[in-house]
Amino acid sequence: MYVTPEQIQAAGKANVDAMLSLAATQFAAIEKLATLNANAVKTAFEDSVSNTRALFSAKDVQEFVSLQSAFATPAIEKAIDLLDERAAEALA
Repeated sequence: MYVTPEQIQAAGKANVDAMLSLAATQFAAIEKLATLNANAVKTAFEDSVSNTRALFSAKDVQEFVSLQSAFATPAIEKAIDLLDERAAEALA
């Protein structure tokens, strides 16, 4: 049995279509991940600025240490939540 040029052309077109579809899907996923990461960085930066302002307004060392400790726990919890969200999205 011989392979005709039309069969080769059809197979090539199917392969190109499959690759373009895969590339579009990957691009959409990368775009979504970039947006999520940009939002996470923006939120972290805003929190950092707010925390720094609060630390500079501390009146004594004890208040400074207390504020610093209070800021650490929410930051860790946010990081864990972010990782959980990313893991859930990766598995979806």
